[in-house]
Amino acid sequence: MEGSNQLACDFLPKSSDGSTQKANGLRRTCIGTLPNTLIFHLKRFGLDYQTFESYKINSYCEFPELLDMKKYTANYLVQQDHMAAEGGGEGGEEGGAEKATDDEQVKDEEDCTYRLRGVVIHLGVAGGGHYWSLARNDQNQWMKFNDIEVTSFDAKHNLATEAFGGTLGAW
Repeated sequence: MEGSNQLACDFLPKSSDGSTQKANGLRRTCIGTLPNTLIFHLKRFGLDYQTFESYKINSYCEFPELLDMKKYTANYLVQQDHMAAEGGGEGGEEGGAEKATDDEQVKDEEDCTYRLRGVVIHLGVAGGGHYWSLARNDQNQWMKFNDIEVTSFDAKHNLATEAFGGTLGAW
């Protein structure tokens, strides 16, 4: 947060006119400890504030087969801040970076990679429709679960098309 978006900081000395000085700020969210299973829930519905009607967000959304979450962890960000502070580069906050402990360095070496196991699909509009899912079984084969029908699924060629959602007409 820079320029006109700076934060008022009570810890800085007062300016000559007695007002609180402002400083650049950084806001970020990170994960302290990664879970064994990571689930993302994307809000794909919105509200039109002019008509107060819900609508479905059908914009393209893709997801990787493998997802490395390391750069979203608190330990990684502390290490980046420490390196920036040591090197005098941007991102270092004076007195704000702490050197990672031995335990944190061991955690940093842990695998932070997740393999996609499943996707829940919605067909229809915001007010109604049909949910079904795609999931990878223990033999690394993708299966399509649509009510009582379970079939094999070629994720390599069809996952992006199927996961887009769309309308009931496409179903």
